[in-house]
Amino acid sequence: MNERQAALVGSGQRRWQEERTQDATEPANGAGAHEALRTGLLIDNFVLLRVVLDRYRQSIASSAESHGLTELQARCLGFLFESGPTAMRDLAAFLENDPASVTSLVDRLEQRILVERRSDPADRRVKLIALTDTGIDACRHLRDDFAVASPAHVLDSAELRQLRDLLIKLVGSPPDYRVWQGTCQADDRSATTDQPSAGT
Repeated sequence: MNERQAALVGSGQRRWQEERTQDATEPANGAGAHEALRTGLLIDNFVLLRVVLDRYRQSIASSAESHGLTELQARCLGFLFESGPTAMRDLAAFLENDPASVTSLVDRLEQRILVERRSDPADRRVKLIALTDTGIDACRHLRDDFAVASPAHVLDSAELRQLRDLLIKLVGSPPDYRVWQGTCQADDRSATTDQPSAGT
């Protein structure tokens, strides 16, 4: 967190504390006061989310570097790991890069036997980019390293579930990612197992 971000967060925390004190000592002033409080909270959350995203980017870059990859290469591998074989144009759209740059990036990953080009069964003229077995192993190592370095690592399991559920509410629906679904299915099975049976 840089000095400007720290100042913004500190300002938000002070305002939050002042509002909490005011709420506890003064009667509500109607819809106007409620809306002002809500606006302040939205601003605080916006600033904090930006700080968290910056820390996530730093964690991704650090984990990638430890495996001899750039942040962009790691993001590319992660997307393929989650989404499966992908057309070059879709990969370029996700990475927010022009197709020529992504082609060069894929070439370098292909040289390291991390990805391969395949023909699309639905249209042989289209080439799909897919992970090799080596690439899948690399992604698993990256994922494990990133989980440890993640800013959310300070949260316990209950807090992580709460954060996940709030984020799902924000995005509107869970991402259609196989890795994400597998995690949630395992989590749901665990929660079901933890519940006592009706006869106990």
